[in-house]
Amino acid sequence: SFMSLHSPFPSGPIHSSSPSAAESSSEAAPLPFILSHLTHSTPQYHAYLALRTAILYTPFDIPHPSPAAIAAESAFTHLAATATATASNLDAPPAEDPEIIGTLMLVPLAGGRARMRQVAVAEGWR
Repeated sequence: SFMSLHSPFPSGPIHSSSPSAAESSSEAAPLPFILSHLTHSTPQYHAYLALRTAILYTPFDIPHPSPAAIAAESAFTHLAATATATASNLDAPPAEDPEIIGTLMLVPLAGGRARMRQVAVAEGWR
């Protein structure tokens, strides 16, 4: 369920990479999250949408996205950051059902470019 069917971007989890030897003589610590593509209209997408709405719409009394606007988003790429630890304990083991802690939507533009929109990060992870 964490994949995109019509995305110009690679599917699957995106993990942090270690810096090159030229950048650092020691390895970087792994990030406490995984960035994954979401398929539109899945349970994970609805959790992503709930977080995005809670962070970007509700506090500012902006009307929530309409069903038509949400349906139109099926043409976009949706990325979610899921926690592999907790904000208070970065060494904790991964959860069985990881919490979505961040959202990012990419809207395709001409020339293979994309516009980044709807970036939201859960409280405690900012």
